[in-house]
Amino acid sequence: MKKKHESFSEIIEQLGRKHSVQAVFSDFLTLCICAFSFGTKEEEYHKIMRKYEKPEAYRISEALGALTIEMTGDGTGLVDVLGE
Repeated sequence: MKKKHESFSEIIEQLGRKHSVQAVFSDFLTLCICAFSFGTKEEEYHKIMRKYEKPEAYRISEALGALTIEMTGDGTGLVDVLGE
């Protein structure tokens, strides 16, 4: 049986049970900016990641993957999964 992939919101909500959804979402956005900054925001990236235990840090990277999959929808273009 194939395992269902968790959605972006499911991952954020799961992490939010310990850290608050608002904090996790804010950290997620900042981590994305840091990750795509070509190494110029590495110190800020590590500062945020230290708040999370190792399994939680992996979940944050899974959230980015889930968001990317959801945004591409059926392959016909980008989908705004956070709202219109």
